[in-house]
Amino acid sequence: PGYIERVATAFKTGTYQKDTVAFGDSTRGSLEAMFAAILLDDEARSVVLDADPTFGSLKEPILKLFALMRAMEFTMNDRIPTLRMVDMINTIGQEPFRTPSVFSSFTPDYANPGSIKDASLTSPEAQITISPTIIGLLNGMMAMIDLGLNECYGGFGMRTVWNCGAFRTSLSNEIHSNGALGFSPTDDSSASAVVDELALLLTGGRLSENSRAAIETEYNTAKAS
Repeated sequence: PGYIERVATAFKTGTYQKDTVAFGDSTRGSLEAMFAAILLDDEARSVVLDADPTFGSLKEPILKLFALMRAMEFTMNDRIPTLRMVDMINTIGQEPFRTPSVFSSFTPDYANPGSIKDASLTSPEAQITISPTIIGLLNGMMAMIDLGLNECYGGFGMRTVWNCGAFRTSLSNEIHSNGALGFSPTDDSSASAVVDELALLLTGGRLSENSRAAIETEYNTAKAS
């Protein structure tokens, strides 16, 4: 409630101050002030709050996918005029322009059975975060990382080739898919530098130390092979 109040106040007054920097022009509805309040408020940036089991919410499957595509610099194939994804409603539980109702893909008062429901909390996004959609999302993301956006191996895109196995030998992700991820690490001199950048882009810097160590080990192994 405090976070919402501070954002609303910034919108109404048209100004927001963080430390010694002021945002907005004191005009009601200043987007500069409002977005500064949304992005710079302590509740938005403090990792300490992650330890509070009542803080935050699940990210919807489709937002996870789009965040991956944006962070990993997805680029459309020039030969494909429109980005289309196929049957995502059945794969991950969501699809653009195919919500089951005008309200959303899930109900706002849904509470996941177990500790969340017992604590009188809600977890709306968990209503579609079930085993089949979790596996579908992971398969589709891995397919996009490995082969670009197409139908092969659980991918979300339209079919672009008849023989998916050819991606392993002769086909190019950029040329033979609907699009591909173009991310390249800013600093690839060490595994820690690469993992730090990925952690920032994909988890907001919240990747645990154990996960960082495991990924660094796999990165070093893959680079040495």
